[in-house]
Amino acid sequence: MTTSRRHLLLLLGALAAFAFTSGVAETIFNNLLSERYGITATGRGWLEFPRELPGFLVAAGVGALAMIAREPLMAAAATGLVALGLAGLAHASPTRGAMIAFMVVWSSGVHILIPVQGTLALRFAEGRQRGRLIGRLGGIGNIAVIAGCVLVWILWRMGARNYALLLTIAAGAGAIGMVLFAFLRPPALRLPAVHPPRRFLFRRQYVLFYVLDLLFGARKQVFLTFGPWVIVKVFGGEPDIFAKLWILAHIIGIPAKPLIGWAVDRFGERAVLVVDAALEIAVCLTYAFAGSILAAGAALWVVCAAYVLDQLLFAMQMARTTYLDKIAVEPDDITPTLSLGVSINHAVAMTIPILGGWAWSRHGYPSVFLFAAGVALMSLVAATRIRTSRPPGPASISRGGG
Repeated sequence: MTTSRRHLLLLLGALAAFAFTSGVAETIFNNLLSERYGITATGRGWLEFPRELPGFLVAAGVGALAMIAREPLMAAAATGLVALGLAGLAHASPTRGAMIAFMVVWSSGVHILIPVQGTLALRFAEGRQRGRLIGRLGGIGNIAVIAGCVLVWILWRMGARNYALLLTIAAGAGAIGMVLFAFLRPPALRLPAVHPPRRFLFRRQYVLFYVLDLLFGARKQVFLTFGPWVIVKVFGGEPDIFAKLWILAHIIGIPAKPLIGWAVDRFGERAVLVVDAALEIAVCLTYAFAGSILAAGAALWVVCAAYVLDQLLFAMQMARTTYLDKIAVEPDDITPTLSLGVSINHAVAMTIPILGGWAWSRHGYPSVFLFAAGVALMSLVAATRIRTSRPPGPASISRGGG
């Protein structure tokens, strides 16, 4: 086995370990907040501010960190933070304050690793193999997430309903990822010599992209924060339900994501994002009214179906990236514009849940999703204004817009 191949396997193993931690920890987190800490809807909304703050800071800081640390070291440190945060949640968080502190540590590791892992993948890719390798990494990540969800499902059904045990297992997987990243030695990144990239970029030509990003951030955070919270608090859902829903969403996502990519190429970004917004309106109305017009058992099934559909709809946002690619004034505009979009996204993610928690406590949970439906309607209107200089189809594909 060549040295390069050995280190590629280390990368695959490290990313799989990280994905496994997500499969375990994310499926039980909302139940943990509800059962161990008695968090209310208002409190759940406020928790998203410290949880998403690392993402806002990382969008501005990863480039600076890269100047003083190699990517494997950054990735090892990030997975170490994930492991420390999850271990702290398992064994050292008797109070809400301690829980918030370790949640922030966990979130910091996740947000640092997300951009770094993309750079590491490119270091191992050669020429036209980049897409294939990134796809392989994504596939292995999907399998690892499913494995984590299956573990939660099995242990919960066996009666081992122990949050500390599950978080300890997730922390152990994070520690394994940290070790694998620490031993990783990727090839040098072969890029042409260019001027240093800008961290952020604002052009008036990209205003519609920024609007779409802002609206997506708002609707995404309502789903991530309050979608699971409805299943937990309104319908009494337990972690095994979330494990099954994550498994189903990831399995369906394997064929669905390439199909969405084909739709972007065939029908264009405007059509895909209009359909996305329309489906999102339906999802929000389902969350808002299923409990009042259906029997409890049927309502839970319908809301769970809406939860899976909403997870799948996230993939349709690839159309925003290809839209930016088509309207970019300069090729070098894309990365800094996406970085600004991430910052806009996280700024919204820190504030919208606070408003949602207040609305839930004052007017009931349907009000949160009626607000989200309004956001989705604005997204639909914004998507209808998309115009590109090239029609969808083979011409777009040849430029790499798909």
